[in-house]
Amino acid sequence: MLRHPASYRDPSGFIYKQDGEFLRHINSSYFSEYNAIKSNGIYQQLWDKNWLIQHEELSVSEDNIILRPDQLDFITYPYEWSFTAYKHAAQLTLRIQLFLLENGFSLKDASAFNITFHKGKALFIDTLSIERYRVNEPWKGLKQFNEHFFAPLLLAQRHGSYYLKTLQHRINGFPLDEASKLLSWKSKLSPTIYSHIHFLSKQKNETIGEASNDIKNEGLDKVAQIKMLKTLEMHISKMSLKENTEWGCLL
Repeated sequence: MLRHPASYRDPSGFIYKQDGEFLRHINSSYFSEYNAIKSNGIYQQLWDKNWLIQHEELSVSEDNIILRPDQLDFITYPYEWSFTAYKHAAQLTLRIQLFLLENGFSLKDASAFNITFHKGKALFIDTLSIERYRVNEPWKGLKQFNEHFFAPLLLAQRHGSYYLKTLQHRINGFPLDEASKLLSWKSKLSPTIYSHIHFLSKQKNETIGEASNDIKNEGLDKVAQIKMLKTLEMHISKMSLKENTEWGCLL
């Protein structure tokens, strides 16, 4: 089987193509997490909400599990999205993380490439990006969320929609130290922008593209983390793009 070139980072498994269909291979190292997610009804609840791509098990062995996800006609990428679509993708990521926290699980990462759009709605497509929550452990994906979602949205809002194309040429997201410099000093008066952009920009950088544990919510209990993420989601929900685009001329 030939691993899909876009599916190379996750040690839990990978996507490959066989007989014209995309399948997901789960490594044995992820069996414990997968079975816990499945037995607690997490996948089913996310399917019922239309938040996660559905799948069926094709085979189960001691070495691997093979899933057949719903086959999508095409995949949209972050640098193709409008401002509103980008917002919806960010909100879906946060809502899934909030749902998981409330049920004893968490997202391992927060890449914008985990989202596509299907039938006009944001859809999470990385089935293996879920793990069990560990008490008082910070969200590993928070810094990546800000690099992939919050920083590009803020910069697009203040400096133009060009910043929505960030992930086309910066696959690891927009560096928070650069974002901090591009935002006005007044932005530091916003507790949400300060904590998610300016504060994190001063923290020691981990390996590029990997989730960092060196974040402000370290040691926060689950209730505090949920409150923080709800505040972030509310801030994003109120954001709008003020510039005119070629799409606006057609309205």
